[in-house]
Amino acid sequence: MNEYKIYTAKTPSPGTKDKAFHPHSEQSQTELNSLLQDGWEVESTHTGTAGWMIFGTGYVWHMITFVLRRPV
Repeated sequence: MNEYKIYTAKTPSPGTKDKAFHPHSEQSQTELNSLLQDGWEVESTHTGTAGWMIFGTGYVWHMITFVLRRPV
């Protein structure tokens, strides 16, 4: 049996307070490396964009999501 975890890093957006996302930075690299040292393995990755756009104004950010697993 395996345990799964989702880790998402994205480019920072102004005023975001969402704790589920980690900005692309050395901090996110450190956090991901720490998870890997704790026995997590990368199951898969996905890249994409998210954001909003209204009448030509808005914000779009780029994300990378890691699906991690480890044996229980």
